[in-house]
Amino acid sequence: MRRMYEKYNFTPLQQVAIILLAGSFWLNGVFLIRLLTAYSLWGGAKSAIIFAVSVPIIVLSIKGVRSLLRVTQEQFSPAILLIVGIVAVLHGGALTWTKNIYGSDSTSLMFASAWLVWFCGVVLFSIVVMEKKK
Repeated sequence: MRRMYEKYNFTPLQQVAIILLAGSFWLNGVFLIRLLTAYSLWGGAKSAIIFAVSVPIIVLSIKGVRSLLRVTQEQFSPAILLIVGIVAVLHGGALTWTKNIYGSDSTSLMFASAWLVWFCGVVLFSIVVMEKKK
């Protein structure tokens, strides 16, 4: 944590907020995956719609992070990358050690994994687009 503070000049409050935001994004993803699984909303066109609808939600979330964390332009990309990294680590750990958190069937696990990859891709692509607009 100390190096993160020194390199990007995150305040201690920003560091805690980054970790909490990452955890909340991951938990929201878990709840969404369980909800979509409970209502059998995975598969075929339903999945394509869910993935498409998630794009503007992810982009708005990224924009919200900037104002919520009160980061500078130089801190913005590293903060988002740290959040995505923490979400990916939480997701990987959950898939490895507590698979049933996403649901008990292989379909929900497959879509949970796919949605995380989609989430990471959309976030990373959005950061590149937002950086070019500077």
